[in-house]
Amino acid sequence: MVVIHGYTMGKEDFFNYGDHLNSFGISTFHLDLPYHGERSSFGDGYVVQGINMEEIKEGIKQAASDISKSVDMLEKIGHRDIGIAGYSLGGI
Repeated sequence: MVVIHGYTMGKEDFFNYGDHLNSFGISTFHLDLPYHGERSSFGDGYVVQGINMEEIKEGIKQAASDISKSVDMLEKIGHRDIGIAGYSLGGI
């Protein structure tokens, strides 16, 4: 299961959710969306308020690409029946 966090969050915010799924034998993969968590260019770990619309558009396109590539990578290493679960912005 690819787990996608919401706005102003990071992958770590859903590690407990991943642990819960793991207890049922479901493997999880977590990533930070652009401008979030470890991918924030401002060092505080969260998206910065006030980025412009072009950056938002590019961030959404990059997020879609990252999620697609994550699924491809998981399939390549042998995982099957891959689901995606997202919260808030991550669920769009």
